[in-house]
Amino acid sequence: MSAVLTAQVAGMTHVSEPDLINLKTPHVLQAGKQSVSIDTRYEGGYEKTVRTDVEYGFGLCDHLEVDGVTSLSRWDTEAAAAGPTVRAGGTDEEVSLKYKLDTQVPVTVQAGLAYAQTPAQDDRLATTLGASAAWEATEGIQLYANPRAVFLDKNSIVGFGLGFSAKVMQDIDVLGDWTPILSGQNTVDMQTGLRGRAQLYSIGLRLKNLVPHGAVDLGITNSTGSTTGTSLTPTLGNSPSLFVRLSYRF
Repeated sequence: MSAVLTAQVAGMTHVSEPDLINLKTPHVLQAGKQSVSIDTRYEGGYEKTVRTDVEYGFGLCDHLEVDGVTSLSRWDTEAAAAGPTVRAGGTDEEVSLKYKLDTQVPVTVQAGLAYAQTPAQDDRLATTLGASAAWEATEGIQLYANPRAVFLDKNSIVGFGLGFSAKVMQDIDVLGDWTPILSGQNTVDMQTGLRGRAQLYSIGLRLKNLVPHGAVDLGITNSTGSTTGTSLTPTLGNSPSLFVRLSYRF
């Protein structure tokens, strides 16, 4: 009986894919391996701006990875329907460690420090925490969970991300993720000018092997960046952004 159960659990596990559009996966670089990615988002709602993220990862050992990411956007000022002025944009930089636990189901824990220059958190350091897990639901379909939090002054934000990747044809995957906010206020209502909560979402395609060891992700998302803080922050008015990412591992 125990042998059968072990075989069933083993059949559910899988070496996870790299991060989805707005969700961390438990993929960890092997010792000495590196990854680089750059993404751009065009938000055509209130802000009509281009956001850019650059991320670098390095495998310190087979179970430990260090990551650095910066999220860049111009400062912007918009007026809510009720009259208040709403500021958006700025930069957010984060350095974190990701550790892979010795479990049958791929699981990682992550901790880091972020430095934000944004309207909500100007010139302040923040602690970030997260965890990721992956399961293979069936051949070619993987499921992910990614709770994460950023501890800000008087308004810490906690989200619980759920996502999937599904192979639709050779070297093409469909990606999707959804992150409801469990605690904190992550947006401003553009009708009233008051703080509130909004869920995060993404959907897109991953085109593999267009370049050796690389991939291109295309899709839409309402998140504003790839740091923990920006991944938990939607665009003003919750407008979708066009998303393009080029990633390379070496």
